[in-house]
Amino acid sequence: MLAGLRREWDILPSKRVARISELERNRRQAQLHRFLDNFEISSAKIESIGPGKKQVLESYGIETALDVERNKLYSVPGFGPKTAQKLLNWRKSVEARFVFDPSRAIDPRDIAQIDQDILGDRKRLQGALVLGLEQLKQTRAQILAAREHSRPEMERLRLVLDQSSANVAAISG
Repeated sequence: MLAGLRREWDILPSKRVARISELERNRRQAQLHRFLDNFEISSAKIESIGPGKKQVLESYGIETALDVERNKLYSVPGFGPKTAQKLLNWRKSVEARFVFDPSRAIDPRDIAQIDQDILGDRKRLQGALVLGLEQLKQTRAQILAAREHSRPEMERLRLVLDQSSANVAAISG
C-alpha cells in the first residue's frame, strides 16, 4: 500500500507535465469552450425561449452556449425535440463565429486548475503516507512488545535446549 502511494507521489511532477501537454494538444477545444462559455442564454434572443424557459434551463445548470448539449436538454422538463433543436441551432450559430488563434497561449486559468488538482493529490497522498507511517510505527511497537513479552519464555526454552543437548552429549559420549 505505502509503496503504491510512494509511486503516486513520485509521478506527480510528470502528471502535471502530461496534463499541460494535453492542454497544448487540445488548445483549439479549450479556446472554443472558453468562447462558448461567454454567451449566456439569459441574454440571448432565441425563438420560443422566453424568460420562463431560460430560468428553467438555468435551474438545470444550462446557462451558456457551452452547456447546450442534446442529452442535457432532454433531461429538462418541458423541452422536447423542437425546443431543444432551437437551442442547439443557437449554439451552432454562436460556434460558427469562433476563430481559433494558434498564437494564443494556454489559458493561465487552465494551468492554475491543473496546479490546484496536483496540490489536492499531493495533500491526499501526504495524508495517506503520514497515516501509513503511523500505522507502521504502531505495528513496530506491537512487535517489540510481543518480542519483549516472549523473551523470558525464550530464555527458559534455550536453557532447556542447552540442558537437553548436554544430556544427549553425555549419554552418547
